[in-house]
Amino acid sequence: IYKEWLSLLPLNEKKQAQLTRKFTVEYNYNSNHIEGNTLTYGQTELLLLFGKVDSDAKMHDLEEMKAHNVCLKMIQEEALSDRPLTETFIRELHQVLLREDYNVHKTLPDGNVTTYTIHAGCYKTRPNSVRTVTGELFEYASPEETPALMTDLVSWYNDIIKDSSLS
Repeated sequence: IYKEWLSLLPLNEKKQAQLTRKFTVEYNYNSNHIEGNTLTYGQTELLLLFGKVDSDAKMHDLEEMKAHNVCLKMIQEEALSDRPLTETFIRELHQVLLREDYNVHKTLPDGNVTTYTIHAGCYKTRPNSVRTVTGELFEYASPEETPALMTDLVSWYNDIIKDSSLS
């Protein structure tokens, strides 16, 4: 498949533009949809390709989608540069994506309510988890582990990029 892909390159300008538009909508829609964004594929396409808003769309979902698309453009620009990946850039993406700090209100299994703040552009300060489709609780890295793990991830990535045997 890779050889077939290479045989198609370089794409002509029209095909490249079509592929870019398709990727932009697909990536933003799917990435946001799995996180609970309620925009339909059509609303996403209308917003990102034509700058228009469907009156039935929620403002929060529209703003989230626009911010996500800005982050996608930042990532694409960064990928084309010769700069190494940095934790600063990752936190900058987080800042752009969230736009501002916000509070989360959760009802705990015992019925008590807890409130905490998510800080845009900062590593997490609280543990987090998800419930899998099988009902198991999957715990992500702890807040204490996260900075070191991010340092390791960025170092690993930059080492892989430098290794010319992979290109």
